[in-house]
Amino acid sequence: MKMKLVIFVFLLTTVGFLSSCDKNKGDFTIEFINPVDEAIVSDAANLQIEVKFDSPVELEEIELSLTVDSLGAAEIAPFPIQTHDHVKTKTITQNVDLSGFPSGTAFRLKAKSCKNHDCTEKLEQSVRFTIP
Repeated sequence: MKMKLVIFVFLLTTVGFLSSCDKNKGDFTIEFINPVDEAIVSDAANLQIEVKFDSPVELEEIELSLTVDSLGAAEIAPFPIQTHDHVKTKTITQNVDLSGFPSGTAFRLKAKSCKNHDCTEKLEQSVRFTIP
């Protein structure tokens, strides 16, 4: 009888451990709060860029870049923004002045981060937006 009780407690503990591990595996997300994809921003001279990174584990090697949306375009200062904070959630906010570009110019905002400490998996997303 004691052996059955020990086995039952062991199985119960194992199931509890495995189910708690699954709860920590949520989705890794990058959310573009501003600007959103295909937006026409209202104020090119004072654009507030805001991107949120959210992970069930600590974030690794976050990078945010902004370029004119054309092949081989150079990054627009102060980008790229890179950070290596060991947090599960990180919001990057940056004001940028794009008023020096011609009306109708399209831009590409890219965000990427490692999904794990070894950086064997990365998540990369981008949005495209234009100025009036």
